Amino acid sequence: MPSCYFPTKNLVVRQSEAGWELKTNNMATKTTNAKIDTEVVDPVLDKVLVNKLIGVVRKGLSCGLGEAKPGKMCVEAAVCYAYGLPHNDNPPCVGNAVRAFKIQLNDSTWTSPKARAKGMIELSIAQLNSNTIDQKVFSEELMLAAIRTRGAEIAKKYDLTEIAKTLKTAKTFTEVYDMLITVRDTAEDEKKEFMQKLICGCTSSVTGKADYVADAYAQLQGQHRRTNVYLIEAAQLCLKILKKMKSPGCKYLYLLNK
Repeated sequence: MPSCYFPTKNLVVRQSEAGWELKTNNMATKTTNAKIDTEVVDPVLDKVLVNKLIGVVRKGLSCGLGEAKPGKMCVEAAVCYAYGLPHNDNPPCVGNAVRAFKIQLNDSTWTSPKARAKGMIELSIAQLNSNTIDQKVFSEELMLAAIRTRGAEIAKKYDLTEIAKTLKTAKTFTEVYDMLITVRDTAEDEKKEFMQKLICGCTSSVTGKADYVADAYAQLQGQHRRTNVYLIEAAQLCLKILKKMKSPGCKYLYLLNK
């Protein structure tokens, strides 16, 4: 049966007929659904791991979990694969809100698996060990960034000039909530749907906010099947927040240029 070893906590993850078994310091836990205890697993983040992840992601990313084969799995499963973990989309080193955003973005309508990989490869690295950053702050910053940029632009497009100015400098959801509703009621088609997702996100949970931001950009992308421009915009928005919050994986982004 396959197994993998994480030296930081003398942890062995081993597959048995009953499922995956985690053992460390005479303590063992078992799982049959391939989910790993985030308090137990503490794998090493280094250049070797990141280079392996880069190699896997560059082969393409699937919509949905996929298979445990390079080029046929989603972005979070690719992280598990690089670490030698069981095939699943819940790598323990990724924060819950970051994961929620990434999964929604991954499963959006990209033009191809290779395009999905190209658009998300920086995020696949930057998200590593993002479980160490404040997930509430991350999701709120991500939502506010979407409001300040694309939300303000949509308001401006419909000649809601004063609202656009306020959205561009939004600091809290309360101050702009009614304005978002006004923009939604004025906007049309996918832009109306985009604003509705932001409105829902303002009052949602920590992971819900992140999920709604990705879904909002997916709504915009839905009308532009031959390009990935809005999904790429969403990815870059998230990347900017992860860099700002100093997510540990960000310091390995330079390896993409090697």
